[in-house]
Amino acid sequence: MVLLFIALHFKWLKLNQVEEVGNWLTDNMAIFFVPAGVGLMTNFGILGDVWWQLLLTIIITTTLMLGFVGLVVQFMKRRADTSSKKSKELM
Repeated sequence: MVLLFIALHFKWLKLNQVEEVGNWLTDNMAIFFVPAGVGLMTNFGILGDVWWQLLLTIIITTTLMLGFVGLVVQFMKRRADTSSKKSKELM
């Protein structure tokens, strides 16, 4: 996903080149989660003993990831604002 984002951002790929496949993957997303769900159900006995550790890990990593993504977005917005100001000054 990161590589796809970079390729789209720098216009190495055009959206219309990946849009059809992306729509198909989104439409069939449930199919991709079925094996993971079955795996969880078959190992429910093991997971039942450590559910609170899993929950804590999920909460911490989600919070860290949201913070990291927020910082990256702020950085990119500042960078875009700076470059647009420079281009206006040159005109």
